[in-house]
Amino acid sequence: MSQLEVRTNRHPRDLLMLDDLPVKAQSDFDYIEGDDRYMSRIVKFKGSYYDVFDTQMISVDSVHTRIGWAMTVTEDHPFAKWDSVMSDSYFSGLLFKLTLDDRCVVGQYCS
Repeated sequence: MSQLEVRTNRHPRDLLMLDDLPVKAQSDFDYIEGDDRYMSRIVKFKGSYYDVFDTQMISVDSVHTRIGWAMTVTEDHPFAKWDSVMSDSYFSGLLFKLTLDDRCVVGQYCS
């Protein structure tokens, strides 16, 4: 089995509101409506935009028995220090760590 690798420059990126995006990019988030348009929830990473509210939460649990929307990992798992994950394949995806000042650190993982 190959080792899971997480890469990040730990650079906090600003979270953007939908109206901050170019008009063409806004169409990718047509599910965001009403007052949610004014919530800082979208991060730009490597030329693409990602909705950090449309991710799977990461929960640290040493018992590892819960089932549900959260991805439950043990304390020693590489994802344990991240808040959420967005998979793009079985072997790779993005990790998100929110800060207290409407910013987000993005990491990439692959195995």
